[in-house]
Amino acid sequence: MKYVKMLGLAAVAAAALMAFVGATSASAADRLCENNSNPCNSPVAANGIIKGEASDPLLTGDVELTCASSTVEVKVLSNSGAANPTGEVKALSWSGCKDLTHFGIGCSVNTEGLPFHAEVVTPGPNLTVRAHAGGPSPGAKVVCAGFISCIFQKADFSLPIDVGSPASVTANAVELEKVSGGGLCPEEAFWDAKYVAESPTSSLFVSSS
Repeated sequence: MKYVKMLGLAAVAAAALMAFVGATSASAADRLCENNSNPCNSPVAANGIIKGEASDPLLTGDVELTCASSTVEVKVLSNSGAANPTGEVKALSWSGCKDLTHFGIGCSVNTEGLPFHAEVVTPGPNLTVRAHAGGPSPGAKVVCAGFISCIFQKADFSLPIDVGSPASVTANAVELEKVSGGGLCPEEAFWDAKYVAESPTSSLFVSSS
């Protein structure tokens, strides 16, 4: 199931990621800021890319999948202070994945449906992730040693954001649903991971514009 979890993240994580674009509160006059200033004197630039990484992300269920790491990239689309900060999850990748239920065999996890829409909303603050209009739901394909091949998706999900130095976004038992795959694929999986902002800055706050 861990492998499913990773998928969910891609769909997040995630995941994931706008957590980095996240803020303590995103009201009509708020902006994402690289330091804790009010009003904001170092806003995150539109079109900027925020990168983050999660160590040991998990997907749990009837099958348990773990990966050494997962990385995410979020492009900031709007940070004007006139509306919620928005962005796109442009990339979500996984490395060093293993199926612990089946003797630790190697697995590949590939995110499907990118890019995903991401938005910082309150109360929370939370990062909401969903497909762009007309696009496929966030998801991921998990393949293990040629005998497990599953695709998991989630139409939309919300991840809590922790602002500060570093900022992070957390997936806590996010439920993912199987949309294709054989009998060895679980009907659902639960994704757990914490993505920590790394570049261009690890510090992110929300301040008045």
